Amino acid sequence: TLEEMEHELPAKMKNAIAKNHLKFYNIDAVKLAKESGEDLSWYILGDGAGELAASFHLSYKRKKTEDLLLLTHYILPALAAVLTGWLCDRTVALGIGIALLSFIPYKYILGSYFSRLLLKHNPPRMIPRIRVDEIPDEARTLVVVPTLLTDQKGTLAQLARLEEYSLANRGDNLLFALFGDSPDGENPEPPGGEEIRQAALLEVERLNRIYGEKFFFFERKPIKNRAGRYAGKERKRGALLALCSLLLGEAEEEYAAISGVPQGIRYVITLDADTQLNPGAAKKLIGGMLHPANRPQVDEERGIVTRGHALLLPMVD
Repeated sequence: TLEEMEHELPAKMKNAIAKNHLKFYNIDAVKLAKESGEDLSWYILGDGAGELAASFHLSYKRKKTEDLLLLTHYILPALAAVLTGWLCDRTVALGIGIALLSFIPYKYILGSYFSRLLLKHNPPRMIPRIRVDEIPDEARTLVVVPTLLTDQKGTLAQLARLEEYSLANRGDNLLFALFGDSPDGENPEPPGGEEIRQAALLEVERLNRIYGEKFFFFERKPIKNRAGRYAGKERKRGALLALCSLLLGEAEEEYAAISGVPQGIRYVITLDADTQLNPGAAKKLIGGMLHPANRPQVDEERGIVTRGHALLLPMVD
């Protein structure tokens, strides 16, 4: 609503507009939105805020936090590491070695400090979202938990948590999956791997008899890495990329087990094994992605998102 978006106006802009003029500020936002065909939130919360401010003869420039993150996480630690290497230098080789070794601790220390400082002075902005009572077919969503299949008890416990999440986040177009990788080992088939796999498949079958086709289990085949051991490629990141390929109808041969392939998936919500999906949280995330101001617009030539969001990362307590 306009009242909610008013609270998100930058402090300097809010102070520059008299209280009794906020109503006209909102009216002007509505007028610009109608003329341009943009969503209203584009002018109050998005990049169109500068155009709206100009209509009131105000200057407004949104801070580019990505530039500040580049400075605090890479440039400053690199300069500090070079300075340390130079001060400790006895030979050129030793100075370079000290600089390289000190970069990572400097990056962690300075990055952590400046991230907190940046968050304090540039708090997160509200992401507009629409209310979702029933998830539409065009927003069909898969909630997935990537995990290591270390034992049968732990695997079944993860599927039990998925059942809890489904009861707390109901919807015909909200599906749930466990994506398993074997622990790294000397052999492509770990001890007890087949028993864990069959137990997971049987549990998914049992859940689907109760709730309908809402639950899925996937297990990737491990590959041999540079250390000569077998493991899932790139762990969590690789698991999510492999899942997206599977949802697009590709790379089924990379899997040791697939209980079924859900169709028509638009969004994927990924959780860590120890992350809770609170009641109604899935619909809030979907509502954020469905909002016109957040829908990603892709530059086909550069292959990047120029407006909106392809990913949403909620704050986790």
